[in-house]
Amino acid sequence: MGSKLINYRGKEGASFCVFAPNAKEVRVVGNFNGWNGEKHRMYKVLNTGLWWLFVEGIQEGELYKYEIHKQDGGVVLKADPYALYSELRPKTASIVTELKEYEWKDREWLIKENRLIYTNLL
Repeated sequence: MGSKLINYRGKEGASFCVFAPNAKEVRVVGNFNGWNGEKHRMYKVLNTGLWWLFVEGIQEGELYKYEIHKQDGGVVLKADPYALYSELRPKTASIVTELKEYEWKDREWLIKENRLIYTNLL
């Protein structure tokens, strides 16, 4: 969930994943695309309520939000609830951040709880 800097199929960039089960469509907008999500439409992951997208060239420090297209035709911009870093109020954008030095110690628990689904997609 959230944004992660990754190498995906030999390309550097960021993956974005958000839970929006009632959305008609979800896009990623940010300073990297002029806050226009036309080119960054997310893919619905089966019937999980998750939406996912990889954007090549994204680097640490990029600002972003999710552009949620609702079933009734309305559109709202939402900050990433799983963002590791965000702008300070009154601004509300999420910021792509990498936790290089933090060593996660939950792999055994993730395997036991069968929660490595998203991690294994990469």
